Amino acid sequence: MARILIVDDDEITRMVLSDIIGAEGHTVYAEPSLARGVKIAESIPIDLVFLDVFLPDGNGLEYLVRFTQLPSNPLVIIITNAGNPNGAELAIRNGAWDYVEKPFSPKDLQLSIRQAVAFREKKGDTLPVKRSRIVGSSPQLLQCIQEMSRAARSNVRVLFYGETGVGKDLFVRALHENCSVSNGPFVIVDCASLQPTIAGSELFGHKKGSFTSAVSANQGLIQQAHGGTLFLDEISELDLETQKLLLRVLETHRYRPLGEHHEVHSDFRFVCASNRDLEAMVGPVLRSGDGAVQLQHGNRRIYRPPPAQLPGHILCRTEEARIGPGIEGPVQRHRRWLVLCRGRADRREGMGVQRQRVLTV
Repeated sequence: MARILIVDDDEITRMVLSDIIGAEGHTVYAEPSLARGVKIAESIPIDLVFLDVFLPDGNGLEYLVRFTQLPSNPLVIIITNAGNPNGAELAIRNGAWDYVEKPFSPKDLQLSIRQAVAFREKKGDTLPVKRSRIVGSSPQLLQCIQEMSRAARSNVRVLFYGETGVGKDLFVRALHENCSVSNGPFVIVDCASLQPTIAGSELFGHKKGSFTSAVSANQGLIQQAHGGTLFLDEISELDLETQKLLLRVLETHRYRPLGEHHEVHSDFRFVCASNRDLEAMVGPVLRSGDGAVQLQHGNRRIYRPPPAQLPGHILCRTEEARIGPGIEGPVQRHRRWLVLCRGRADRREGMGVQRQRVLTV
């Protein structure tokens, strides 16, 4: 799923394009002027821009380079009139990815969109992957990293699941660092400690005086994540009522803080993690359309295997810096011992054993 911006002053054109793009499963932003289009593209990492040539506040071709040089490096498709014989040549000469002529052919539009999105994904395959603190080279681990990298290059919601202690948080952090909102905030919500009575206020925020103890306004975690990543850790612990409220936010990115009369907007990348397979956990409820089911079915699922399935792998390099200077040798000597004990240790247990053995050297 990509973020696609339409900049065209004709309302019908914007509606037609929005319908076709939306049907492809992408997020659509539509603006009638260059000024508003540039403002959106500078605040949200856009993947693809449909740009009209003749706009009320300028010529689209003159702004083409400004769009393509944004941090997200979006591809630009120029919108031209069928009666303009030089439109295609001007568009390509100025660095456009493609051009489309009015009136549009839905099939041609779909083809152009799919080719552009596929090109961006393929281009991303050649980029180095930031592994953050993930250490190891086993085939299973590399597969997880590859899946994380692919997910990072798209705008899909992602669910990481696996046993407690396998390092799901490291993969979530790495995903954030490799995606288009890496320069934005990284907001963590610990669902296990989020009480149902305060979940709404913590997530959506509240207005001062909206309830007895609301002595000051609270922005809310969802708004804090605007322009970045919202990570719900252990989402299986989130009560169903809160999940249902969260569903609409994930679909529209709009919500109403407690006590407010107007909705607010927050554009964020959604990632969640669970130590349980949500599909197995809520399988009997699948037919009732409960929030938990819909949440997990809207995500890309990445399974993080336990350490027992990752021969030759232990996440301990960062611990060398944490334990202290001057003891790198003992850590190196006992790394092999830790790997041999992988069958019974998760990441946290392995790190604890490492500290204990180093201190007894």
